Amino acid sequence: MDRVIVAVNSSPISLSGARVGRALAEQLAAELQLYSITPDERHFGDRRRELTSLLQDTGIDLERRLTLVAARSPAYQLTQLADAPQAPLLCMATHARGMLGASMLGSVPSEVVSNVKRPVILVGPHVGDWQGPIRTVSVALDGSTFAESILPGAVDFARRLQAKLCLLRVQVEDLTWEGPEESPDNNESNYLQELAAHVQRTAPQLNVSWKLLEEHSDYPGDPRKLLVEYANKQSNCLLALTTHGSGLTKTALGSVAHRVIRKSHCPVLVSRPQESSRL
Repeated sequence: MDRVIVAVNSSPISLSGARVGRALAEQLAAELQLYSITPDERHFGDRRRELTSLLQDTGIDLERRLTLVAARSPAYQLTQLADAPQAPLLCMATHARGMLGASMLGSVPSEVVSNVKRPVILVGPHVGDWQGPIRTVSVALDGSTFAESILPGAVDFARRLQAKLCLLRVQVEDLTWEGPEESPDNNESNYLQELAAHVQRTAPQLNVSWKLLEEHSDYPGDPRKLLVEYANKQSNCLLALTTHGSGLTKTALGSVAHRVIRKSHCPVLVSRPQESSRL
C-alpha cells in the first residue's frame, strides 16, 4: 500500500476527503494522489481552478498531486485504479444522503463500493477537519462469516498503521431468552473473546481487544446508533465494516453502514467482499 488515492471534485465535501487522505498517506508513509474525473478535457481548466480554491488551506501541492482524467464513467475509472496491481488505498468523500438505492451514497461511491475488490475509505459529512492519526481500527461484527470477511483487510490496515485492533459487537436484548441455558450476553462475549484470540494468534504483533456494546434505553434495538455513539466518543478511531449489495439497482450499503457513515465523526473502512473469508 504505497499510494493513497483520493477522489475529488468541486463539491465542498471533497475538502474532508482530501484532509483524511493526506493524514492517511502521512501515517502510512505512502504517496498521496488526488484524482478528479471530468466528462472531457475541456473541463480540466475549470476543475483545476475550482480545486485550487477549495483545497488551498490543505497544504497539498496540486501541481504534483492532482491528476485530471477525462472519462465517461468516474465509478469505472476509480474501480480500475483501486483494483490495480499496486494495491493503492482509495479514499472517497460522500454525503451518504437518501434511503434507497444508489442515492444512499451518491451514484459514484455506491457503484465503486459495489464493484471494487478491496476495502475503501469513505468519509462522511460529519468528519469535518479530522486530522488523525488513527490509533484504533474498530471492526463492527454481527457473528456472521460475512461480517468477519473484512478482518483480513482490517488486520492488514491496522498493522500498516501501527494501530490497535478492536472487535465490536452490539448487544441487542433477546426477549425470547428465559434460561437456564447460557445467556445471550455470555454467548456474544465468548464469541468476541474467541475471535480476538484467533486474530491475535494470526497477527501476534497487533494489540487486539474486543468490546460488547450494550443496548440502552436511548437506542433500543438499534445497532447503528450504538456504533455511531461509540465511534464518536473515541479518539482517532477508524471504523471497519462489511456491506451487502451489488450493482446499480440494489442498495450498495445496508442501513447500518449508511447510518454509520452519515453520522460518524471518523472515516469508515468499507468492504463488500466478493466472497466470504476469515483469517
